[in-house]
Amino acid sequence: MKLTRFEIMELNQVLSTTNYVMPIKPQYRYMVTQNLKITKQEIDAINEAFPLPSGTEEYKNKRVDIQNKFNIKSDKDLFELSDEAKAEYWTEISALDVEYKVLIEELKVYEAERMDFLKESIDIDLKSVRLADCPTISENNNYNDWDIWNVIEKIVEE
Repeated sequence: MKLTRFEIMELNQVLSTTNYVMPIKPQYRYMVTQNLKITKQEIDAINEAFPLPSGTEEYKNKRVDIQNKFNIKSDKDLFELSDEAKAEYWTEISALDVEYKVLIEELKVYEAERMDFLKESIDIDLKSVRLADCPTISENNNYNDWDIWNVIEKIVEE
C-alpha cells in the first residue's frame, strides 16, 4: 500500500486514540494492534532522521512558562487578558524570541524539510480489515467520527 509518511503518522494517531462502541470484533483488534506496531516503526525512523535542534525543548518550556504565568491555555484566554497584561505577555514572548532567534530560524528550516519528507509517498505493508468487521466509531472522541473514518478507510476492504 502507498501512503505518505504524514498519513502513516495520522493513522497511528487515530488507531491509538479512537474510542468505539462495543463489542469490537477480534479481526479489528488484530488489525489495530498490528498496524500500530508497523506505523510506530515508521514514526521512530522519521524521528531518528529528524531529531529536534538542540535547545528546542528549553525554548518550548520557557514559552509554556510564560503562558502559565499569564494563565493562557487557549487563544480565548489571551484575548480576554487586559490590555496591560497582553502588552506584558507580548513583551516577554518577544524577548524570548529574540533570545532564541537562531534556534527559531533553525526550526523554520527543520519544519520545512520535515514537512517535505512527510509528504513523500512510501510503500508500507499494513494489515487491512473487512468493512463488516469494523466497529461503530464512538461519538466520544477528540476527533469527528467522519474525520476518523476518512483515515481508517484507507485500510478497509469491502
